[in-house]
Amino acid sequence: MVEIRKTVPIIYFNGNRWRIHFSTILMMVFQNCIWLLQNKYHEF
Repeated sequence: MVEIRKTVPIIYFNGNRWRIHFSTILMMVFQNCIWLLQNKYHEF
């Protein structure tokens, strides 16, 4: 793992940043889904 990090640090850091960005988007979508589900349950 350390050797790969030394050879391609740019790709590793970009991938890590993209993973964090992707996780934040997933969390936002997940929260929106929960919010919509709660609204639907309140309607019924």
